[in-house]
Formats: sequence, structure tokens, C-alpha cells
Amino acid sequence: MGWSGLTLCTDADLGSLEPASTNGQWKNVTWPNQRAEAKRDLKIKLEIDYSQIDNVADKVKDTHPPEAIYGYTGGEFIDWSAEASSLDEDDVDLASVFTTPASDVLYIGSSGEFDGLSVRLLDQLNAVASTLTVKYSGPSGWTALTVVNGTANGSATFAKSGRITWTIPSNWERRTLANDDALFWVQLSVSAGLTANTSATQVLLVKAPDPLKRIVALYALGYCVETMAAQAPSTDYWAGRSRNQFKTGYKDQADALYASLRDKGGMPIDVDGDETVSPGEENIVSPVRFGRA
Repeated sequence: MGWSGLTLCTDADLGSLEPASTNGQWKNVTWPNQRAEAKRDLKIKLEIDYSQIDNVADKVKDTHPPEAIYGYTGGEFIDWSAEASSLDEDDVDLASVFTTPASDVLYIGSSGEFDGLSVRLLDQLNAVASTLTVKYSGPSGWTALTVVNGTANGSATFAKSGRITWTIPSNWERRTLANDDALFWVQLSVSAGLTANTSATQVLLVKAPDPLKRIVALYALGYCVETMAAQAPSTDYWAGRSRNQFKTGYKDQADALYASLRDKGGMPIDVDGDETVSPGEENIVSPVRFGRA
């Protein structure tokens, strides 16, 4: 996916840390430029501290293999977990999963909550008008999510590679499915059968790295406050708040969190480029040394 595809900070993330930033008290309720600048700050830090890794920012990963993927087709569970996680091309036969759209579904499960799905499609694309519905396992059974479907091309879903994302529901519950361990599940269905042989190469979980999300959110809040200082009729209050919060508040919190992650390990960097982050890669500590022993 690369660095540009990582969603490390949303306006909702800012609002969860500082409600005034999104409830109208700060005049603006959306901060795209500030979030972009904060993300750029993190990219620069990564490139400086991990200069031994070429294009390190593009190797920061927020996709992970799911614990389980099952198609429920014709009243039977079919395990697609191995195919969905591998790099073998076009081996997840979505058209066959949804043979009968009225009853066939695809289940994706994880031991932790996740923000969405990354679906990699190559040559076998759907061209049939078909609406995707995604539900989660909640206290009242399967409940529909509001999703952004990045695989849609016009009215056709699974027509291109992309991400299917949502806001994590507060009442998502683990449940047991197909005799598997209790997991957080989503259920995918389509309104009409897909083009014959429509297939995916990978179906991965999207879970943005929480430490990196928090770092970017803190940097962004600093930029938000500086923006307010520039917009205010009287800059005294906001200028002072900007100095206090950005220089000794938000920014310092972000710097401290980044330093801890850098020095103690935990950067989610896919060094070997296999599209997943192995345990060894997750514990990368700066500086990283390469070369002969």
C-alpha cells in the first residue's frame, strides 16, 4: 500500500483527544492540512532514524493476515484463510463464495478489533452492479456497518483493489463461528452475483498502528492550535495556548512517544517486503545495522 495509503489520523481521532477540535469550539471541525503536516513530520523522523532501510516510510504496514476467513456457501463453511493471506494470485474465488447472494456470505475474523479490510485484486474483476453490505457481531446479532468501499467502481463492488473501511463500533463482541476460537467477526454479503471467476489475491485486515496514530494526532493538534492562533481576532490567548500546548504539550507528548517506540522496539516495518510484519520486524530498534558480521 505504501505510506500514502496509511490512514494514521482522522478528525475523529483528534476529537477523541481534544473534543473542542471537532465540536465547533475551535471554529473548524475538520483539519485535513494539519493532519497531513503531522503525518509528514512522522515520515521525516522515520527517514532520519531508519535511514539504513530504503524507503522506510513505504514499509510501515497497517495490514495483517486475519486469524480466519470462511465462506458460508450453500449452507457449508469453506476455509479461505490460507489463500487470503498468501501472495498467490487470484486464489480467493469470490464469485464462488457468493454463488447465491441471498444466502451466501464471507466471514473475516480477528483476535482484535480492526478498522477495515484491504482487498488486493488483479485480473479477475467484477463488472456486475452489486452492492456490498458489511455487518459486525454485536450484542443484537449481526449489525450493519457504514463503510467506505474502496473496491467499488461505480455500482460494481470488487471491481478494483482497495480498502473497505469503517469506524470501529463500541459494542463489537467476540463470538464463536465454524467451531473456531471466539473472534471479532465481520460478515460480507453482496446484492447480486459477481462476474464469473472474480477473485482476490489477498484479503487482509486493516489495523492502523496505534502508537503511530497517537503520535500523528498529537502533532496535528499542535498545528490545529497554531491555526487558531492565526485566525483569532485577538491572538493573545491562542498564541499563548499555542506556545504552551504545541511546544511543551502536544509536541512533547508526541516526541516522547515516538522516542519510546524507536528506542524500545515496536515499529511496524515490513523490512523484507513480504506484505506482512513478522515478530522480528515488529521489534525493530533504531539504529538498524546491515552488512557483514
